[in-house]
Amino acid sequence: MIPKIHMGFFRFLGLTWTLLAVTGLHASEPGPKILDFKPRISGELFITTMRADGSPYLHDNWVKGDLVLKDGSVITQQDFRYNGYLDALIWRQPNTLQSVRADKDLVKQFMLYPPGADTMVFQNITIRPWYETSPLNIYAEIRYQGDISLVIHRRIRQTGETLESRGARIISRPRIEPDPVYYILMPDNEARELRRLNRRALSRLFPDNSAAIRSALRREGIRIDNEADLLHAVAVIDQLLQED
Repeated sequence: MIPKIHMGFFRFLGLTWTLLAVTGLHASEPGPKILDFKPRISGELFITTMRADGSPYLHDNWVKGDLVLKDGSVITQQDFRYNGYLDALIWRQPNTLQSVRADKDLVKQFMLYPPGADTMVFQNITIRPWYETSPLNIYAEIRYQGDISLVIHRRIRQTGETLESRGARIISRPRIEPDPVYYILMPDNEARELRRLNRRALSRLFPDNSAAIRSALRREGIRIDNEADLLHAVAVIDQLLQED
């Protein structure tokens, strides 16, 4: 059985965005960026003008969610969107309906409740990819937690460009698409990136147990063609490593 997690609770070419620091609701005043909302949360007004093919958001529409701050404060049943291009949580301030980019330094985790889909739990985590010299701070969706964990960085990145003819001019627009990154977190917080969704790539992340892992995945009939298969596979591997 797969363990379940229960938690209740731009400017680049052709793509521009502007961030305005605010105090209360006044963009021109200096001082701390404190929004007039309880509990207190710092943030910046977020204004974006899209000139790209594709969406920078995990969900195009606002999604209900809860936000947990590092000081323990909780903001519930608010409208959120996760911007995968900027790795930013965008919040629709309920009093003014203004879009606000939440201060990442204050965010511990947030939960999104997409209509007709499972709850998505994101944590503000700092990981240490084996190939990086510096830690990586990201909002990561937590899919499995055990002695090893599966987390997904729901990244959206530029994958090319689209050329459009407008009279005598050729307009170039960046093309952005979802490009999720899958990490297996080890007990020492080392992050091992899974570059392909298949059994061989996953087993290679565990060189001391690769043969036993491939055998167990074949026995369970797990091919790893999608994220559901990957979740199942990580649960099997976690159990195998605990028995080793």
